[in-house]
Amino acid sequence: MKLKTHAVCCALLYCIQFSGGLRADISVGTTTVIVPPKVAISDKNTSIVTWDGLAKIYDTSGATIKDVFVLDALYISMRSDGEFFSANSKDIQRFSADGTPMNEPYKFNTLTNSLQRIGKNTDISTNLYGESITTKSDTILAPFITFMYGQRFDIAGNTLGEEFLINEQQEDRGSPIASISANDGYVISWRTEQALIRHGVTGSGRIYASRYDAHGALIKKEFTLNSDTYDGYKLEHDVAIDGSGNFVSAWSNYIPEKPASLFSPATPPSKKIKARRFDWQGEPLGGEFLIHADNALLNASPQIAMNHDGHFIIVWESREIDGDNGDISARFYHSDGTSVGDVLTINDTLTGKQYSPDVAISTTGQIVVTWIDDPENGNPQSIKTKILQHPSGGLTPILKPRAHAGADDKVLEDSSYQLDASHSYSPFENITTYQWEQTSGIPVTLIAENTAKTSFLAPITDNMQGELLEFKLTITTNTGQTDSDTVVIYIEDSGPVADAGSDLRVNFHQEFTLNGLSSYDSDGQIISYEWSIKSGASVYLSNPYTSTQTLNNDSRSFADHNVAGDGSWVNITTTFTLTVTDDSGLISSDDVVVTYNMSPETKAGADRVVTEGQREGLDGSGSIDYDGEITSYQWVQTSGPTAEIFSATSAAAEFIVPDYNIDDANATLSFQLTTTDNEERNSGDNVIFRISPATNTAPTSSPQGGAGAVSMINMLLVLYLITSFVRRRSTQQPT
Repeated sequence: MKLKTHAVCCALLYCIQFSGGLRADISVGTTTVIVPPKVAISDKNTSIVTWDGLAKIYDTSGATIKDVFVLDALYISMRSDGEFFSANSKDIQRFSADGTPMNEPYKFNTLTNSLQRIGKNTDISTNLYGESITTKSDTILAPFITFMYGQRFDIAGNTLGEEFLINEQQEDRGSPIASISANDGYVISWRTEQALIRHGVTGSGRIYASRYDAHGALIKKEFTLNSDTYDGYKLEHDVAIDGSGNFVSAWSNYIPEKPASLFSPATPPSKKIKARRFDWQGEPLGGEFLIHADNALLNASPQIAMNHDGHFIIVWESREIDGDNGDISARFYHSDGTSVGDVLTINDTLTGKQYSPDVAISTTGQIVVTWIDDPENGNPQSIKTKILQHPSGGLTPILKPRAHAGADDKVLEDSSYQLDASHSYSPFENITTYQWEQTSGIPVTLIAENTAKTSFLAPITDNMQGELLEFKLTITTNTGQTDSDTVVIYIEDSGPVADAGSDLRVNFHQEFTLNGLSSYDSDGQIISYEWSIKSGASVYLSNPYTSTQTLNNDSRSFADHNVAGDGSWVNITTTFTLTVTDDSGLISSDDVVVTYNMSPETKAGADRVVTEGQREGLDGSGSIDYDGEITSYQWVQTSGPTAEIFSATSAAAEFIVPDYNIDDANATLSFQLTTTDNEERNSGDNVIFRISPATNTAPTSSPQGGAGAVSMINMLLVLYLITSFVRRRSTQQPT
């Protein structure tokens, strides 16, 4: 059966009505109810109704406690104080009385053989203490085989043991129903599937059950509940148990229509409600009995509610054979099985179709019945609820409190552990005292012995197999009633504790040390160390089997690690794992991450030609630090004629170009820029300038003579030689 989603439900209209003049309209619902309503009641005058993945909590006067909210529940059950449990085909969940979830859903579906689920496959029952039993069925259609499973839960909602198989005979079985007693275990019943009818198979139907004690042990296994097995098919069924373990089962008994023959007239179909009572051992307390008069009605969907004293009510739907109109009928019974009065009609509206009833009863006999009202006149369906009182009433039972010391657990030695008795519960009295005492194991000191919660420090043990500590909890109520429970805590050898040290950040080409000397073993000694690379850039480990490692990273190893697909920088890291082993063979591991700091990339600009006397710029703005930020710049001149630098500690600086010297026509200036990042990592770059003379400016001579003076003497000498040569030629001319 598929639940409607909340989004679908919210778009439609529908209401819950309380008979007797109390009414609460709800503007959330559906024009057609998909999932039939289910109801549960507490001993604190609270009740909950669920339908179509929704729920509402109200008190037994009809006043709203929590308006409509989402609750993915097919079935519902409630303990005495109003805490409740919901179940569907996937999981169960526990809620406080106001509808607040108390834990995450428990996945009740770990064992399954099913190819397809059909029919009813989940149920849940909760006793006055909050202990629960859930059932589910998984069906394979060909052949028709069903595996039914159960799961027990303790008072705190923890699972008790594993899921267990209910039925050894799987063929043609299904629809498990569970009911749990406050004092005496539980009963699970099921039936042969109506699929036999759909497939045209003739034969008889049966209702089966298995009876279990409070610890989940079988009292009676797979026995038949109905005595008359040859008068038709056993279809819808239910079961309920009282505080002493006595239980009652009810079912609808269907006989198909029989056509006329030469020897007998036609007979209409018949569908009757029958029931039978059993004692705590599963032995019958008499035979089957008919709930209603043998009339011309089709009766279906019986539901039973039984209180702690054994008084019970059975409700069912009655429908005319030749019409769609139907009512919700009920009948009260004393705990001895005698009826109280005749059949009564629950619904006040006597038109349309009333169907899919459910019923719940408190210990004092207060009853809530819910059902679907379908007017069949085009108006929306509605969920109706009626509050009744069982004529036999019911006494508040005198029940012992239920001590809950918690589930058996384990703790590492030299660690603190908390004992928790807060889930202990008394349905009708107050717990006034808690008393803890250690009953076995290495003595420990409890911080407090008379509180619901206490703690102790687990001792260090030399036993490599661990140690067991047992504690006893005793609770007492305001009337002096007591109950005790024990819990066993297993102390595990904690083994060594690996400590690879704090994460590191180092520079390239810088040695660094991995240090595992802080690793320890509280009850032994570490006998081996092993370092390995878990992820990241590769670094050579020369001897990984020592407590410390001194390593050197090589930037060339990281060429493929520092640029992401989009070109952005990715920090280069290596994750090292230290694994230590102690003298008990136990191991422990710890990781340390080493991040490598990239030096800034310094860019002093391009080399170029500059003109003497001009003010030129030095530009380091192209410098970048990929894994941090540049925090300082420093310009210095490294060669060439001296030039004054302005703003030498800025990314952009300036200088005056010295005069051009013809005697040093290839004169250059060299400057170095050094950048430092936020982790004091630095780098440098050089830029070279070649000096050129200013335009239309004669070369200058050195004021000291030097090469300029020599050049002038050479010119005068050449002029002298030319003049002498000309004079000599003149004197040699003939006169």
